[in-house]
Amino acid sequence: MNSKSVQIFLIAFILGILAGFFGPSVVKIVNDPITEKPRVMKTVVELTKLQNSLESFRKNCGRYPSSLAYLPYGPEDNLSCEPKEQPTNFKADRWGNSYIYKHSDTSFQVISCGNSWIEVNSGESPKSVEEPE
Repeated sequence: MNSKSVQIFLIAFILGILAGFFGPSVVKIVNDPITEKPRVMKTVVELTKLQNSLESFRKNCGRYPSSLAYLPYGPEDNLSCEPKEQPTNFKADRWGNSYIYKHSDTSFQVISCGNSWIEVNSGESPKSVEEPE
C-alpha cells in the first residue's frame, strides 16, 4: 500500500467514525418534537388561511376552485372566477409536500402530508389525523 491510499483510508475511517457519532444526533434534531411543533402550528395557521380563501372564492363564485393555484382569494382581491392561475403561497406545507386538495360543489378537503397528517374540511377547524379519508 502506498502512502496516498493509506491517507485516503484514514480519512474515510475518520469520517465513518464521525458519521456514526453525529449521525443519530442529526436525525434526532430533524424529527425532534421541539422543531416539529412549530411546523405543525404554522401549518394549522396556513390551513385556516387556505380555508378562508376557499370559502371566500365559493361565496363570490358559487363554487370551489378546481385548483389551489387560483388562491389567494378574498373579497379584497377582486379576482375573476374564471380559471386563471394566480401566484399562490399555498403550494406546499412546512415539510415541502404539496397540499392535497379534494372538492365537490358543496365541500372541500385539504391535507398536509408532513410528519403529522393535518387536514381541514369545509366548515371545520384544522385537525391532526392518523390517516386522511
